[in-house]
Amino acid sequence: MQERPEPSWTVHENTAKANGPGKKSTPQRGFNLPELLVVLVTIAILFSLVLPVMAKARIRTTGAGCLNNFRQMMLGWTMYKDNNRDFLLPFAQLGSSPSNSWCGGNGENWSTATANTNRAYYLSCLFAPYINNRIELLRCPGDYMPSANGFRIRSCSMNGLMGGSTTTSPQLPLYANTSWKQYAKGSDLTCPTPMNAFIFCDESMASLNDAYLQMNLNSPIYPDCPANYHEGAGSFSFADGHAELHRWSPFLANGTGLASLPYGPSYGYPFGSNRASSASDPDWIWLKNHTSCKLF
Repeated sequence: MQERPEPSWTVHENTAKANGPGKKSTPQRGFNLPELLVVLVTIAILFSLVLPVMAKARIRTTGAGCLNNFRQMMLGWTMYKDNNRDFLLPFAQLGSSPSNSWCGGNGENWSTATANTNRAYYLSCLFAPYINNRIELLRCPGDYMPSANGFRIRSCSMNGLMGGSTTTSPQLPLYANTSWKQYAKGSDLTCPTPMNAFIFCDESMASLNDAYLQMNLNSPIYPDCPANYHEGAGSFSFADGHAELHRWSPFLANGTGLASLPYGPSYGYPFGSNRASSASDPDWIWLKNHTSCKLF
């Protein structure tokens, strides 16, 4: 009769028998301390190389998501214009009613403002039906720090010279005097041209309150500041429907440029006074040239 093979659990026993009494089994070699340190250092180096790549990938992802939001918003903006005899979607200065402005003029802040998180407020705004009530489009994925009452619904604002005001006492935005063009209809967009006239941008929480971006087109001062949520770049959409990231220049060594604008509740809100710049600041020049044109 053929003998059955011994089960695998007897291998160590047989090995011990082969060694004979008093003989030690051969130990398996492990890592010594220098080798272990080399392995740990190698892992740390690889980890330090991978982290920046992962961070940049996350930034690219949030930037792509933000631009996609703006493109879809521009479809709604264009649809409103086409349905309303070429009149542009009204902007929303502080106090504007949500029922006759693109998203209302109740202020957002770092604290507990109702407009931070109230979905019903945004669903009652003039723009909501034109984006199929998808108010999540109004928030940039790069705006990741919540207010005291939760993540804000909106991080974007409208060009303060596009569409006009629908408040009881309509007025030109602060600093935009009669020497600069304000746009009421699509046919007014001849200078800057539709591909150069910005409609929406992400606004920094250093100045975000109402839903339009004020610009001082006469002096190098920022009453409101576009955001820099994408590694020093901000998102913009334009009247021809396209959206792009514009990278701010690290222009001012004293830290007052848009690329170095702080982000977080500790910075305060609002920043108290207009953020000063310089007449040679390329960011202020670019923003001015994409906001409006002088009438004379």
